[in-house]
Amino acid sequence: MPVKCDRTVGDLPSCTVPISLTGRVFRQDFSHQIMIGIEKAPIEFEPPIFATTYAVTQTDGANQIAYIQDEINSSYYPAIVEKGFVLGKVIYFNYDPSLTRQIFTNTIKYLQ
Repeated sequence: MPVKCDRTVGDLPSCTVPISLTGRVFRQDFSHQIMIGIEKAPIEFEPPIFATTYAVTQTDGANQIAYIQDEINSSYYPAIVEKGFVLGKVIYFNYDPSLTRQIFTNTIKYLQ
């Protein structure tokens, strides 16, 4: 996996505690095909998305392609993380990718 869970208060894994947020996805890797033509989603003139995410961190050798930022409290989390393996790659979405249609479409094209 390209992400891992950290231990939180009470020794709970961070990836088991859902975080609801109102925010946008921002490009972090400026050359990655998934985010080509997309600086942030949705754009400024569209309402932000309402998403569920998790407090995860990327593993060694993984590439964080984008992050998601909460517009209410400015906290941010990995949104899209990729890691290559010998026989392929794994792309992890830390939110429902259908909420950002163009990013989802670019991902399908990238994986073909």
